[in-house]
This record gives sequence, C-alpha cells and structure tokens, in this order.
Amino acid sequence: MIKLFDELDERWDENGYDKTEGVNIWDEFDELFDDSEEKNQYVVLGYHQLWDGTYKGNSTKAYKSIRDAIVESQEGFGICYTQVYEEENGKLVFKTIHHDGNNRQEILQLTPLGEEMYHDKFYAIGNILKEDGATKDVGLAKRLGVA
Repeated sequence: MIKLFDELDERWDENGYDKTEGVNIWDEFDELFDDSEEKNQYVVLGYHQLWDGTYKGNSTKAYKSIRDAIVESQEGFGICYTQVYEEENGKLVFKTIHHDGNNRQEILQLTPLGEEMYHDKFYAIGNILKEDGATKDVGLAKRLGVA
C-alpha cells in the first residue's frame, strides 16, 4: 500500500499545518489531487457507514478531478478525517472517518468508452461500472512518481 495523503498523520499540527515545512494540509491535498487540467473523468464506488447501517453504492455523476471525487462524495458527513492510498493492485482508495463510522471508496477513471456511455445520458454510473473496458485504475502513484 502506498499512502498518498493522511489527514491524521502526526506531521500536521492542530491547525492543519505541517510542523516542519509550514504547508497547509489542504494546499497539499489540492496539489496532489486537483488534476482537472488533464481532462479525465472519475467515478466513485464503495460503502458508507451511517448510524443505521452500512450502505454500498456508487457516485451518480462523473467528477472532473480526483480532488472533486473525494471532496464532493463526502459532503453531508460533517467533519471527516481523510486518508488516500493506492493498494498493491493499483486501486486508488480513500477512507474517511466521521461521527457515524467509516467510509471506504474506490476511484476509477472513465475510459473513452466509459465517457461515451456517460455522455449518452442513457447509462447510469452503476451500469457503466459493470461494462468491461469502461473504467480503469487511476495509476496515481505512478503519475506522482512514488510507485
């Protein structure tokens, strides 16, 4: 597992600044995950834990950056602590800890086939996720040069 971002890492002080470099945690987050200039689209699937149980699901839209996929899919959970890592099999995963439990979600990049299906408006994200060749692993660690 390659850890890419951990909000609970000891290097951050109580105000969200790196204890040695003085970098703000959210500036680093944006630098790592705002790849909107690359014109890729991403979908999210995984589970959310709530006070009344655990629910599986996927995003209902495609996101224009990894940053947007993480931030927007966590709206509504209140204060969350976020960890982002890439598993050995190349899956880009983010986990969040919040007052009702934990969420674990995977981010997938749409391929040209997936983008075509999405823009047709005929296919729901759930159907795109089932289509062979419509999504692929993000490969972020390699893009960042840490793989």
